[in-house]
Amino acid sequence: MSLGFLGGVAVATSAGVAIAWGLAAALGRVGVHLEQSDSGYAHALPFIALTVLVAAIPLLARLLFHRRAESAAPAVRGWVSTHGWLVNIIACAIFIILILA
Repeated sequence: MSLGFLGGVAVATSAGVAIAWGLAAALGRVGVHLEQSDSGYAHALPFIALTVLVAAIPLLARLLFHRRAESAAPAVRGWVSTHGWLVNIIACAIFIILILA
């Protein structure tokens, strides 16, 4: 069973969609690890679920906290724009923990 490269992570920005290459490398590494260890799709499910959950956080926040999310969105967008390096480090750390677990 071949899992191969699991794909890149799309990050929504005001200019469109940009590929977060650091996260794409982490996703690729997880796919390679799963392939080399002959792990099935069941072993990939926690990783896939966490990736989908992280990608869905903005949508879930908007659906659950509509008015508050709309008023907080500009501040969060500004913080993420100036601290993107920190967000990347945290995301890569999560993927490294998943790889090592």
